[in-house]
Amino acid sequence: MNENYWWGLPLPDGVTVGWGARAIDDGRSFGLLSDRQSMKGSDEEKIALAQRLSIGVFDACQREFARLKDTWEIRGNERNLVTLYDKDGLRVEGNTNASYGYFYVRAYARQETA
Repeated sequence: MNENYWWGLPLPDGVTVGWGARAIDDGRSFGLLSDRQSMKGSDEEKIALAQRLSIGVFDACQREFARLKDTWEIRGNERNLVTLYDKDGLRVEGNTNASYGYFYVRAYARQETA
């Protein structure tokens, strides 16, 4: 992972721990490249986030991506922020940014509001 450059969508204001990637839009799925991913946070925070993401979250994101492509909510020529996953305080969002082939993704722990 590249720690000197942020790949993916910028993290929301105030979020200090997250993961981002510039993925390849493969039609009904998105592919991740190891050198186009970034993580922010302490080593412990990054490990904890990576573990959460690896336990079924990416599979759920791929299914939601396919559904959103089928319903034209994701289009390569339009900017549209979509939520791929939002459970147990973890949110994964993406946007093509009208890039015709890339899908910019971010994941972060959602702050609970009282």
